[in-house]
Amino acid sequence: MKRISILLAILLVANIPFCSAAKPSAFFDIRGHWAEEIIMKYYSEGTISGYPDGAFRPDDPVKRGELAKIITNAFDLKEEIPFDYPDIDGTEWFYDYLKYSANYIPSYQYLEYSFFGNNNAHRIDVAETLIEIRMQNEDLTIEMPSPDNIVAEVLSIFEDIDYSAGKIEYPNVQRLFKYTWLSNEMNIIEGYPDGNFHPYWGITRAELLTVIDRIKNY
Repeated sequence: MKRISILLAILLVANIPFCSAAKPSAFFDIRGHWAEEIIMKYYSEGTISGYPDGAFRPDDPVKRGELAKIITNAFDLKEEIPFDYPDIDGTEWFYDYLKYSANYIPSYQYLEYSFFGNNNAHRIDVAETLIEIRMQNEDLTIEMPSPDNIVAEVLSIFEDIDYSAGKIEYPNVQRLFKYTWLSNEMNIIEGYPDGNFHPYWGITRAELLTVIDRIKNY
């Protein structure tokens, strides 16, 4: 009996490392994901949270309401900003984050300046948001080329029809070119290998955290 007890004790001790060595991720769907480390970093800091089912959904597109929450937490935004969106009544889950981030996230000017918090955030809107935050936080001044030179440079870099189709006289088109140029110049959000920027595509939750991490570690 003594030998059996000793043998059992040895086996139990030997098994301890196998039980405790593997530390599970906070979310069941990020194990082995290319952005797992960054996701866990910002989860541990309280910047992001997952869904009630235990998922993070790293490859889902970021909603505009989610963008408000993530940038508020990531950049510790604390100054309340007055805003008046016709589609916001204060009951939205992201309202308390929008109070601090409204100045940075572009609204839909062509739709009565609505916010549309449940819509996917466009890449160009995310680029503008992060550019404005970085320029303010770091007190940056960027020397901009002339509007014509911005247009020429963007068209020489990106092949999107979005850039060649619009009239530069329109304010929204000028804004599109301006923030595409700044995004490329400041290495905020870059284009795709196919030569397109895809300004009106979405950006995934994992991609957003990666860009934020790069900005915070410049």
